[in-house]
Amino acid sequence: HRLWGGRSYVIWRLFYMLKERGKVKESDAKKLRMILNSGHKIMEIKSKEERIKRIKQVLKKAGFKDSEIKKLLERTN
Repeated sequence: HRLWGGRSYVIWRLFYMLKERGKVKESDAKKLRMILNSGHKIMEIKSKEERIKRIKQVLKKAGFKDSEIKKLLERTN
């Protein structure tokens, strides 16, 4: 839980830094909040296949394309 909390904190700090520079919109905060809140629950899933399936669902709901999801999963998992 502490590891995910630390990651979330860093991501939010980055978001606000980019927001000040005008590179992200306030509407992106809702998507980011959804991803981070579900990420904590996803990390508790033991099965790797089930975790990946759930990650794909959340990212699709956030508006990512299939190709973007694929690239993200290749880089992070």
